[in-house]
Amino acid sequence: MKFVQLFGGSRPVIKNTLSLKIIMTFLLVIIFATSIISIIFYVQATKYINSQNELHNRNVAKSISKGIDQYIEDMDRLSKIIIGNPELQRILLEGQAPDYLPEQKLKDFDYITNLVLSFTSIRDSIRINIYTQNKSLFYTGLLSSYDFGTNLDSVKWFAENERTIDTTGSLIIPPQESSVSQPTPIFGMIRALKKIETNEVVGYITVTSSIRQLNNLIYDNNVFTDGANIDIVDERNHVLNSVHMLKNETRTESVRQTSELTGWTTVISIPSSYSRNGLMNVQSVNSFFMWICSLVIVGTFAIAILLSRHLMKPINHFVKAMRLVRNGNFDISLNEKGLDFEMRQLYSGFNTMILEIKKLIHHLSDEKLLAKTAQLEALQFQITPHFLYNTLQTMEAFGEIKDVPEIQTMAQSLGKLFRYNIHGSRTVHLYEELELIQTYFNIERIRFRDKIVCQIEIDDPLRHCMVLKFVLQPIVENCILHGFKHINYQGRVLITGQIVNERLMIRIQDNGKGMSHERLTYINERLQQLRSSDQPAKHDGFVGVFNVHRRLVSFYGPEFGLQFKHGEQSGTVAELAIPVHID
Repeated sequence: MKFVQLFGGSRPVIKNTLSLKIIMTFLLVIIFATSIISIIFYVQATKYINSQNELHNRNVAKSISKGIDQYIEDMDRLSKIIIGNPELQRILLEGQAPDYLPEQKLKDFDYITNLVLSFTSIRDSIRINIYTQNKSLFYTGLLSSYDFGTNLDSVKWFAENERTIDTTGSLIIPPQESSVSQPTPIFGMIRALKKIETNEVVGYITVTSSIRQLNNLIYDNNVFTDGANIDIVDERNHVLNSVHMLKNETRTESVRQTSELTGWTTVISIPSSYSRNGLMNVQSVNSFFMWICSLVIVGTFAIAILLSRHLMKPINHFVKAMRLVRNGNFDISLNEKGLDFEMRQLYSGFNTMILEIKKLIHHLSDEKLLAKTAQLEALQFQITPHFLYNTLQTMEAFGEIKDVPEIQTMAQSLGKLFRYNIHGSRTVHLYEELELIQTYFNIERIRFRDKIVCQIEIDDPLRHCMVLKFVLQPIVENCILHGFKHINYQGRVLITGQIVNERLMIRIQDNGKGMSHERLTYINERLQQLRSSDQPAKHDGFVGVFNVHRRLVSFYGPEFGLQFKHGEQSGTVAELAIPVHID
């Protein structure tokens, strides 16, 4: 997968490697974070928009309900003004008398009309009817023709509420058909006219208006133009009036507002997607956030590519350096200056690795040279064995002829030492090593004229343990050369062995003059260095001792080897630690 020439240039910017993983990881993290933030912001914005829309719709419902209440209050105020006039009570009482003259009736009707016209601001939309005590129509005024006929007894709603009207003094008339001759529904107020002295009902006054006026109030306060259904319902949820303006809208949201004056509830049903007065709806918010997320993703992708190129620059240098090393070029060093902590660690590790490889190559070169030298020496040694064997046999025969047993013993012992050293495997039984010690002591006793003895105290089962060949003789030789030098008493070498913590511990102890504490500490420190380093330590006259220790560490591991201690009374103790392997 490659992206070419994203920001100029002809080489690939991104390959299907770590760079792509960095870009995709960064992109996924940013997209995830952006999505979470967008979802949270979208939910909060949607809640805010819905709450604002609900508040707006509720205010519209309040405005419509308040407009209806105001109109009905005007009606009620007008009825109170008329019914509280003493002259009107006189006219109504006299008008019910049999001797009420037509001329007086006309004059009284003019008075009532002028009274109504002087106090009402809604006279163009209402009709005022005055009924007598026996519910007969006495007066009808203003130009509108809204009435309930000539007698209230024929009106169903009045028959159902007459007692309430007489008791409370008034009643709001809900929208309903007025009469067969006037099918248009009307609404309004009815109030009982009572004598001031006796509170006796002497008549009724109705102030009514057409349902069209109620619709006009709804349209005047409605800001939804043609985008809402508005219903007026009573306490029993019976629809009193409806204004339906929605077209083919299935999903709606309803807002209800109940009037404390009338008890009517204004129900507004609007589409779920409606938006008004600069309030964004949910769909536009969704589109807005889709655009924002798209821009964020595109911007993030570009930033991720630039960031990847910046992060990959030191890594690319590292890869180039590794290629040079792979091709055999070890004369290279990476500049760690100006890098981040992690890349400095990586570059530092690379530089350290190159130095170690150089050292290893140099060490291997030296080892190859030594191996070649050893091979040449081995070829040279293959020429001399027969000559040495023949010489030792001649010496042994000469000692026998001349009756010199010392020469015969030395020649025979040297022959055994020579054959033991150049023949056989790397490991031998412990008893073979002990036999070699006895052979070696045969030679040394002749040299020291029986002034040294060797004592071996090792149980038979341990004598079958497998050990490296030729590890005891150099230690015994070291005891004789250094421990017994310039002594005037018999030297004794004691060799013991036992198993301690699953290790074969061989102790070689002499009764010689021993060594100082500083010298002993120095030798043990050099031996310890050989456990953790391949570099040769200074032997200072102890070549055989250090060679034995190096062979033990190389063959068995750094936890095994040689260590020196002071003797309990005199001399020195050499301890060899070897794994237990009985054959």
